[in-house]
Amino acid sequence: MELPPFLLDRWIEQKHSANPPIEYDLASSTGTVWTLRELLALSRGDELEALLDTSVPYTSATALWRFGRR
Repeated sequence: MELPPFLLDRWIEQKHSANPPIEYDLASSTGTVWTLRELLALSRGDELEALLDTSVPYTSATALWRFGRR
């Protein structure tokens, strides 16, 4: 049995070996991994209190799908 090439796999392979490397990979299914130290280093220093009061909700995939569907 001959299966057609899986084009998504080929595309992902190409983007991972791009020259020059892709700086902002907007097609990735996950974001960049940051440490809390790295995130806090981006702040002005007075933003820590606001950050500590930030809500961290969990959103279901169903809600995200509905939102993108307008």
